[in-house]
This record gives sequence, structure tokens and C-alpha cells, in this order.
Amino acid sequence: MKKFKLFLVAILTVIMSVFCLASCGASGTYKVTSYKAGPISIEVEEDNESYIKVKGDEVTMSIKVGSVKLEGTGTCEKGEDNAYVLTIEGVKYNATIEKGVMTINLLGTELILEK
Repeated sequence: MKKFKLFLVAILTVIMSVFCLASCGASGTYKVTSYKAGPISIEVEEDNESYIKVKGDEVTMSIKVGSVKLEGTGTCEKGEDNAYVLTIEGVKYNATIEKGVMTINLLGTELILEK
């Protein structure tokens, strides 16, 4: 019986490891700290509520740029190096994440988000 239980635990461990390796790898909540549009850079206030939350392969986005508000849920896929593809409500966004800083091009504006 002990060997059978040990076998079940080993199988469960392997299954859990596969699911962990398949995730996006960039989990956390990234809050918008600045916007860049060409040569213009705008720092945002600390109480800004714009964010992208990554949890495993799931993504939740709530971003407000001027009068435009983008909200939705979707998925995250790891690309090469620090590149990620966020698919939110069917729209794909290319992002890079390095040392807790996410950079994403959104509506012609580059957003800088930090953990």
C-alpha cells in the first residue's frame, strides 16, 4: 500500500511540474508607471489604477489611456528571450518583461509597467 501511495504522489508531482512549466512565467501585477508617445514621456501618479495582472497563463488587463479604457481577460504565451504575447479579448499584444518591468505597445503608445 505504501508503494502505491508513493507512486500516486510521484505521478501527481510530475503532472503539477508540467503545468508549472507550461505557464507564462511572468506572474505578478504590473502597474503602469509611465507612457511614451514618440519623444514625449509622461509619468503617472502613484494612485493610478491601470494594470496588467498575470497569473499562470491567465491575464487580466485594465488600462486607461486618456479617455480610452481597455479591459478584458485573456492568455499569456512566452516567446523568445524576454518576449511575451498577451492575447486579451482576441487581440494580441507584444510585450517584453525584464527585471520586473513590462513594456507593451498599446494604441501607438508605449506603456511601462512595474511589479
